[in-house]
Amino acid sequence: MLKEIYISDFALMDNIHICFYPGFNIFTGETGAGKSNLIDAISLIMGQRAREDYIRTGKDESVIESIFDISSNSTVKKILSLNGIEVSDEILISRTISRKGKNSSRVNGRPVTASMLSELASCLIEIQGQHENQILFMTQKHLHILDNFCGPSLILLREEVSRKYRELKALEQELNLLKKDDREKLQRMDFLRFEIQEIEEASLVDSEEEQLLEERLFLSNIEKMERVLAEIFSLIDRDIGFDFLADTILKNLREAVSMDKNLNSFLERFENIYYEFQDLNNILHQYSDSLEFDPERLEEVINRLSIINRLKRKYGNSVSEILSYLETARKELNSLSNSERMLQDLQKKHDKFKELLLEEMKKLSRERKKGAQSFEGAVNNELSQIGMDHARLSVAFYNEEKEELTVTEEGIDDIEFLFSANRGEPLKPLVKIASGGEMSRVMLALKSALAKVKSIDCLIFDEVDSGLGGEAASKVGSKLLSLSSSYQVICVTHLPQIASLGNSHFLLYKTEVKGRVISQVKELEGEERILEISRMLEGEDRTNASRKLAIEMINTSVSKRKGRRMKK
Repeated sequence: MLKEIYISDFALMDNIHICFYPGFNIFTGETGAGKSNLIDAISLIMGQRAREDYIRTGKDESVIESIFDISSNSTVKKILSLNGIEVSDEILISRTISRKGKNSSRVNGRPVTASMLSELASCLIEIQGQHENQILFMTQKHLHILDNFCGPSLILLREEVSRKYRELKALEQELNLLKKDDREKLQRMDFLRFEIQEIEEASLVDSEEEQLLEERLFLSNIEKMERVLAEIFSLIDRDIGFDFLADTILKNLREAVSMDKNLNSFLERFENIYYEFQDLNNILHQYSDSLEFDPERLEEVINRLSIINRLKRKYGNSVSEILSYLETARKELNSLSNSERMLQDLQKKHDKFKELLLEEMKKLSRERKKGAQSFEGAVNNELSQIGMDHARLSVAFYNEEKEELTVTEEGIDDIEFLFSANRGEPLKPLVKIASGGEMSRVMLALKSALAKVKSIDCLIFDEVDSGLGGEAASKVGSKLLSLSSSYQVICVTHLPQIASLGNSHFLLYKTEVKGRVISQVKELEGEERILEISRMLEGEDRTNASRKLAIEMINTSVSKRKGRRMKK
């Protein structure tokens, strides 16, 4: 049950706080007073998409907060628990719309997605808006209405059928790829063979490019290397030579050590340096002697690098990528080569899967047909309670008339609601024969029937009395009052026959504050309520007669509500 709603800076609503009651809550007001804004705000709490133009002019954001009593709603409690949200007997849902685009949704203070909010709201509130009757003019929606009546088990079966249908479509897409034109397939295979052969003939090794680059650098610089080494040897042998200098130093150091043993360590270090240098000099000479310029090998290396670069331009940025492409090409060629066998295997898999899916769809259809019988009975019973005693609604299953079943994501059923408003008239498509007033009452009957199979505590009706008057309006009002004994009913209405039946009555009106027009709401009691019902009867030019009639209507509604057990 919706207990409270707080609306801030939303459209014309500056700061509104409403406490709702169990039973029948009525909202009235002149056109433009903000009734539609109230329904829009509640719809946002239900997960409807937020729009920037909802934000009050001059403000940066709108905030809507609502409190629901969920003490008897086990479904909502289960959803909260599964999503790790604190569970109690109340739930706080809030939406914030920002001009900066930072919109947010929260449940008990925790951020949630719009889809989760919609899932929760679908178990809390059912809204029949003034334009929702248009749904009945779309025959494709009739199937969804029937499925919702049939309940969760059928919905789960439909979702499973839908999932398998998508799998079937994926299999069909795969089949279509395998069934490509044979000539196109052969051309592709020839092209792949050419590419594979070109790469394989190169006999690439993953790391060879780096090694070849190093070898090319070495071979290209042998002559320069020989000149550098010759200069080093020249420096070593220049003038009196390094060997003569080293020998002289050693002779003198040995003589010095004979005179002072403390110089022995210097002698040893110099001897080590001397012998190490001699060794390095010998190695360097050997290396120099081994250098030999090989123009043929250099040409081989350059040609090999040229082959690699040509392949890189076609198949990848490195040898590793070329080899990866080669593996992919081999797999594709293998796939195409075996496509006939694969096609046969996949076709068998597809046909078996389709056969099993068709059985599932037939099961779904049988369940729908069983549910349709209960649906027809429930809706026709509701129609009789709102002044359409001789009206009949029936569900037509057109798939029974077709030679070949049409398979869709929702099954094999093609249904439509048939309707007859008067005794003796044949059933015809609802979308073609129902008037505006009849559509409103049919939708009310549908909502009433659906409410009994869905665990929803709060039903909201937004101007469902559109196009009604006289006895029909009274019948609709009595039906709404009847519903309020089992559900919390919130009704926006222009009809005094319905407004007088509420056990609580709120007035939405516009007023000017500091030069700006805002919407306000107040609960009406006593004389204020009599004046509002009187206004609804005769407009602003109220008369004593309209006042007396308003009092009589209110008193009559009190007697109607007596003994009714309000949902607490």
